[in-house]
Amino acid sequence: MGDKKGFDNLHQIGPCSSMEDLQAVRDIRKLIIDLCRQNNGGHGGSAIGMAPIAVSLWRHVMRYNPLNPKWFDRDRFVLSNGHAAALLYVMLHISGYPHMSMDELKMYASTKPVDRATGNWKSTICLGHPEIHVPGVEVTTGPLGQGIANAVGLAIASRNLAATFNKPGHEVIGSHIYCVTGDGCLQEGVACEATAIAGNLGLDNLTLIYDNNQITCDGPLEWTMSEDTNAKMKALGWHVIDVLDGDGELAVSRIAAALVEAKSLKGKPTFVNVRTTIGYGTSKAGSAMSHHGTYTEEDAAQYCPAGEFTTHTISSATKNYFAELVTKGSDLETKWNDLITQYSMIHPGLAAALDQRMRGAADLHPGNLLGSINVPDSLMATRQFNGIVFNHLMSGIPAMIAGGADLWNATNMSDAAHGIFDRCRPSGRVIRYGIREHAMAAISNGIAAYQQGCFLPVTATFFMFYLYAGPAVRMGALSDLRVVHIATHDSIGEGQNGPTH
Repeated sequence: MGDKKGFDNLHQIGPCSSMEDLQAVRDIRKLIIDLCRQNNGGHGGSAIGMAPIAVSLWRHVMRYNPLNPKWFDRDRFVLSNGHAAALLYVMLHISGYPHMSMDELKMYASTKPVDRATGNWKSTICLGHPEIHVPGVEVTTGPLGQGIANAVGLAIASRNLAATFNKPGHEVIGSHIYCVTGDGCLQEGVACEATAIAGNLGLDNLTLIYDNNQITCDGPLEWTMSEDTNAKMKALGWHVIDVLDGDGELAVSRIAAALVEAKSLKGKPTFVNVRTTIGYGTSKAGSAMSHHGTYTEEDAAQYCPAGEFTTHTISSATKNYFAELVTKGSDLETKWNDLITQYSMIHPGLAAALDQRMRGAADLHPGNLLGSINVPDSLMATRQFNGIVFNHLMSGIPAMIAGGADLWNATNMSDAAHGIFDRCRPSGRVIRYGIREHAMAAISNGIAAYQQGCFLPVTATFFMFYLYAGPAVRMGALSDLRVVHIATHDSIGEGQNGPTH
């Protein structure tokens, strides 16, 4: 069986954070301050506050290979509060992703002016918000809430693949999805829709980590939000774990223990509520002023060794502490490759199908399929014939996974012969999203992002109702994700139900 334990077990984390953990948190916070100071701006506050969460994830919990960011069975990480991108870039750098050099980090928050020596515009992979084209970035985030829905899509993809291909003793798909969210994401409608869907589907391969710093751009969270978030998540069908101190010396060990527990819980996704302080330890700590901007020399100096002031450095202790993750990550992938070899000998047909999906080589050219459709003799509505075509394609393209927003019958898209995807039947390929158009499109982006070409998500609803889904449709286009959206009832005539439909 493949190694699904990550880099450290719970008992190895211990009851208190190690000195190496504490030094890593200090180094990360100092480097983020440097990144904000270098161009006099950036979203540093949340990134500084989440440093213990990052160390817990990258050093103790997640399964990944820095030398192969596209390893198929890696755990996926989504930064839904994408403005905290500096934290993601720093963690990719510290964890040994070769492309994320210190020179790249020094371009963070740059206006990317013209290089006078060459006449070309400067460019960087350390953009103000993470983009999917950068190795180590799973999805493009920035518009708040989108990342949560994308993470739900990634979890659906992993669950569907596991149900399709895993066999006893050969669990070849074990990717767990970790998503970090801030206060703002949880207020967005798309996040509310997506968390409801995840709870209803029982996606226990999904952990949502709440950076609960009680601050938004304009000021204290209490100005705009008063509900009990934990109670809300429980009502939506989630396990809830509290970490009451995400700042202090015990933060890394407590967060890591919570994340290990979250992965062990079954039947529901898990919400880990971590109390943090935005801009922890700086002169702007705990205030909206820390959301965006720069920091003082005094803020930076407090994270330097006594009597020293250096910029853009990582201590040798932290470098050594994370250096071994490159070897461990490679070992994890090697063990998984060995498992795939064994799987191929015992289940050659399934192995061939899985290999095709992993390579994104599924035949999505429907010419032959369309040529075998029996065209009806009598006239019918366009959407009715579309349904015939769609069902034919679903039968011939296993990578297709489709869903609708409670109008599946009205759009004539399927007779559900290909199985409903739910908590009891995760191998199904038809998803009931409910009346949640925005989440439907954003979740489909996440499914498509699991691995290029592995899935072909399809959504369908009335043309008018894609106005609800518009931001997610645009995000998918910006990310070059292959998702098909089928808009029906777009007649120039008014029809029975009037202009609203």
